[in-house]
Amino acid sequence: MGDLLRMALRNTARNTRRTALTAMTILLGTTLLIIGLSWLDGLLGGLVDNIAATAGEVRVLKPEYEAREELFPLYENIAETAPVVKAINDAGYDAHPLIRVGVTVSAGEEIGEHFGLLLGAERSYYEDVMNLDEHIVEGAFFTPGEESTQVILGKTLATDVGAKLGEEVLFLGQTQDGSISPIKGVLVGIVDADDALSNRQAYASLERLRYLTDIPDGAIEVAVRVGDPARAPEVAAVLRESPALKPYLVQAWSERPLFATISDMTGLVYGVLAGSIVFITALGVLNTMLMSVLERTSEVGVLRALGMGRAAVVFLFVVEALVIGVLGALPGVVLGAIVSFFLERDGIEMGEKISAQVSMPISTTFRADLSLEVTLISFALGLSMAALGALLPSIRAAGIQPVDAMRSHR
Repeated sequence: MGDLLRMALRNTARNTRRTALTAMTILLGTTLLIIGLSWLDGLLGGLVDNIAATAGEVRVLKPEYEAREELFPLYENIAETAPVVKAINDAGYDAHPLIRVGVTVSAGEEIGEHFGLLLGAERSYYEDVMNLDEHIVEGAFFTPGEESTQVILGKTLATDVGAKLGEEVLFLGQTQDGSISPIKGVLVGIVDADDALSNRQAYASLERLRYLTDIPDGAIEVAVRVGDPARAPEVAAVLRESPALKPYLVQAWSERPLFATISDMTGLVYGVLAGSIVFITALGVLNTMLMSVLERTSEVGVLRALGMGRAAVVFLFVVEALVIGVLGALPGVVLGAIVSFFLERDGIEMGEKISAQVSMPISTTFRADLSLEVTLISFALGLSMAALGALLPSIRAAGIQPVDAMRSHR
């Protein structure tokens, strides 16, 4: 075994140009892997963070509402939120009643035709969960005690409507029984969040939305703040055991059909991306290793004549490829990690046009998420590229007959 290892190491230095070319191929493949996988992790992680910031990691609502959510069936509401909030608080988590409705929005004397989403929540939700107060770019946050007369608009919605600070903004919506219902509020602030969906929304107090929808003591859903998105399914399972929550659907963010589909698609893209890079890089390694086998046919024949078995020949070429793989994968991981670090720190600003057509809180700045797991996976796949590329040539070398090899190179 030791002799085979030394022979494999020595063979990598016999043709430095070919070794360097193979190592560069693996370096490029590993670099692309770590950047691509970090990028995908960043996209999914950013989406999860935005979901948690806008709707909580877990929510409680009526299953009938969830089944037709895109239609805003306000009559499928939680009529009394107090028992629900108490049950969640007793379990050790913060609960925030929410009402989100579709409305037409206009400002000043103009009756506009601009459609938007109007969110009603308590002040603590806006401050502690959404951090809305940190994204004010014009005006100010809600004045304590005057929330019921004030509204805040997302930057995009404010621009579309032409609303100015201090103006009254009119929202025309519906009550839970379908009657037309208007409310007004003075525009006190404009927010510029990190996702296009939040910038197309309006924000008011829960009290005003209860008036608009004629749900005096209830809400459409109750958001649960967990603090760690990864724990959301576990917390949801615990809350489902509460008697007060039995009539309702307790749903973790990952259990929502749309986001479950996105997670599955991300996993598929993850696999396709990694598989494609490994396959293409392995083809490059295969080409150079085949050349190596052809050039060393006579040498392999002599080794076989001296008693080296087929398995030993395969081992020799695979180890040789793995050594080259390490030479390429290590700097590839370093280079990929450096690029991913800057993509994570600075991101790439895609602008609202990219996410404006998506009804999800997708960030307008795409960032990578460099992790130890991605680094180790990329390094392991870098070695896999080398091993896979060397497998076929090594099997071919193992099939060389000593007599034929020496006859062809006399």
